[in-house]
Amino acid sequence: MGGQAAAPRSVVRSTAEATVLTEGYTVRPST
Repeated sequence: MGGQAAAPRSVVRSTAEATVLTEGYTVRPST
């Protein structure tokens, strides 16, 4: 990634979701 010291939660969540999708699991946001 870049040199982001602290990325927005939205970006972190998107990255996590993308990783989960890549893993082949269903994304279930706890919103």
